[in-house]
Amino acid sequence: FKQKTAYEMLRSLVGSEMCIETAYKVKPGDTLSAIVQAYNQSGVRVTVDDVLKANPGLKPNRLMVGQEIFIPDPGLK
Repeated sequence: FKQKTAYEMLRSLVGSEMCIETAYKVKPGDTLSAIVQAYNQSGVRVTVDDVLKANPGLKPNRLMVGQEIFIPDPGLK
């Protein structure tokens, strides 16, 4: 069983309707910048700062596998 990367998981969201906020579950090897980059590559224009604002107290250098991170809808800025 191969773990999918953040980009592979998010590719399936392209063309689908996004919610106001999307929850992303951290996978082994994920970094906040890689998660944000994957969302950007799939057409969701968010920044690391956007994600940090949507997740008060989130420590980018201390992500834990299984932790949920909320990705805000860029259309609601």
